[in-house]
Amino acid sequence: MFSFLVHVTIRSAVLSCAFAVCLVHAQIGQVPEQVSGTDAPRHEISGVVINSVTGMPIARALVELEAQIVRHNLTDVSGAFRFEGVPEGLAKLEAERPGFLQPSEVAPELRTSTLSVQVTADVDGVVLKLVPQSEIAGYVRSIQGAPIEDFPVNVYRREFVDGRVQWHNLASLNTGNDGYFRVFGMPPESVVISAGPERWRPRPPGARHLGYPYVFYPNARGLATASVISVSTGQQVQADFSLSQEPLFEISGEIAGVPGTIDTKVELSNSSGELLPLVQLHPELHNFSGYVAEGSYTLRASAEVEGQSWQATVPLSVSSNTVGIRVALGHHPPISVKVRNDSVVGQSRKSNRPSASVTLASVTPSLKPLQFVARQIANGDQPAMEIVGAEPGSYSVEINSYGAYVKSATSGSTDLLHDDLLVPEDGVVAPLEIVLGNDGGEIAGSLKLPEQVSSATVLLVPETGSPTEIKTRVIESTGQFQFEQVRPGNYVLLAFDHFEDLEYRNPDVLDNYLSSGTRVSVPPGQSITASPELILMGK
Repeated sequence: MFSFLVHVTIRSAVLSCAFAVCLVHAQIGQVPEQVSGTDAPRHEISGVVINSVTGMPIARALVELEAQIVRHNLTDVSGAFRFEGVPEGLAKLEAERPGFLQPSEVAPELRTSTLSVQVTADVDGVVLKLVPQSEIAGYVRSIQGAPIEDFPVNVYRREFVDGRVQWHNLASLNTGNDGYFRVFGMPPESVVISAGPERWRPRPPGARHLGYPYVFYPNARGLATASVISVSTGQQVQADFSLSQEPLFEISGEIAGVPGTIDTKVELSNSSGELLPLVQLHPELHNFSGYVAEGSYTLRASAEVEGQSWQATVPLSVSSNTVGIRVALGHHPPISVKVRNDSVVGQSRKSNRPSASVTLASVTPSLKPLQFVARQIANGDQPAMEIVGAEPGSYSVEINSYGAYVKSATSGSTDLLHDDLLVPEDGVVAPLEIVLGNDGGEIAGSLKLPEQVSSATVLLVPETGSPTEIKTRVIESTGQFQFEQVRPGNYVLLAFDHFEDLEYRNPDVLDNYLSSGTRVSVPPGQSITASPELILMGK
């Protein structure tokens, strides 16, 4: 159901077997010596395994020694271990224990958790560290204190992808009969936790429909207002929910516009993008029904009709029973994307290949953000693309050009370099007209890296325009970087020692750093130099 728990379970089983083997050896004394038949000197290695957070010793940790052969030993109650008869040369040591992580699993930059020592005499005082796993646990109860059993709980971890926040499911589970849930074996993460939705169940005729709503911890109705929990190394987080029953309203209707012999699919999602229970007895029966709490929802229906994808999206605002919904499927026209090369030198204006990629990315916060990528279509010797299936909503238009810069991007009267694209209910959108130029400027820069910093990242931020236009370059130890085919204009250069956790495409976040940047003006077809100051994150 979630891979990291499976991984922990498998590793624990393997370690348990290893512990059993070591215990057998412990009953008869030290692990038998492996003598090569020579009189080569032998030495002893001893040390301790400790908790990296508390510094306390870890008993019954499995220590592996690799020195010509591989041997194992268990630490005693004081966390101590000892290997005798170790040959001279390179020896490698590593420790494991269920409930703990390797340091390299928490800090990938460490690359390995193996400790290497050169044995020329007895080695003592070796310290191996293990990182305690974190966990999140809690109870889901009614406001009267009664446990809510078999209630869905989801944990989502925050990730930063290309300067944007994305939420990925870390764990999915149900509460026990006491309303308790527990997610263990967690690395340090920033997470949100949701409880619900209540599973659909039949009710007797005339019964009042009550149920528990879908909420984020502690009691938020949507992702945008959910509390983000920072789980640190070894932390035990308690997250309890106290829910009150609310009226559930019926939503029901039918899918129209397709013959009864064609299978249809219908889905219901809430404002956070999570799917909710909806009953559709059979794909050929085009009716549906369900019960939901008050709130905003989206119905999505689709079908394949003569090789074409038909679809419909219906927004719902539910505050009472909503019946007789008619979802009319239709074939929405694709959004045409036209890319034109306004070349100045060195390139032909004609090309049978698109010189840019185009993606629509929903700007609505969601656990499952929508993205639609333009695909190439045949159009004689002219590059042409189209976007199929874009649902109604607002989108940022992300354009990646190759060997050129985006000179302009419009859809009707909408300037896509500054404004979002609105896809209306009928799906009809003016063609995306993208003009590329190759007379852009160039920025050649250098950055002095401190001794403790091996690499950095430079952001090129336009003073006006969309955050989608921000470009990045990774700087290695030389400290040199270069931006080519830069659209003429004014920019701010920002250099960070690391920015893995920086939501740099969020203007509110980026505003905190702009005053520390280096401002540059890039003229057409010319090269400029710049040396931004390094921003040390976390200081």
